[in-house]
Amino acid sequence: MQKDVWLYSWDDECFGSDEYESREDAIQGAKEELKMTGEFKEIVYIGKKEEVDIPEIDAEEILEGVQDRIDDEYGECGEGWITYIKEEDIKLLDNRLNKVFSKWIDEFGYKSFWFVVTDTEEIELNEVANES
Repeated sequence: MQKDVWLYSWDDECFGSDEYESREDAIQGAKEELKMTGEFKEIVYIGKKEEVDIPEIDAEEILEGVQDRIDDEYGECGEGWITYIKEEDIKLLDNRLNKVFSKWIDEFGYKSFWFVVTDTEEIELNEVANES
């Protein structure tokens, strides 16, 4: 089971803080940053970091792009090529392309470096300060 990772943000948009194991640790981290910088902020936002995957390749979109190129290069002669392709063959191509794409991502280290933040919560720091 993957452990939760918590982050904080001052603007509810950029969650670039250090990573924390709990909600409380993230709040404490925000308070410590304020002590170090001497700044005063009334509100901090905290949330859970969730890793995301790179979207899969869509074979149908690729085939439509190929059809566009056929139309551009050969005009009416190649028009409608895509209509001859069976749905099950598109699904097969989709699976094959995504296996190769996934292997390529792993081989060259192109995994996602971005993430989403969920369960975002606005915390009033004066209230939290009283809890410590």
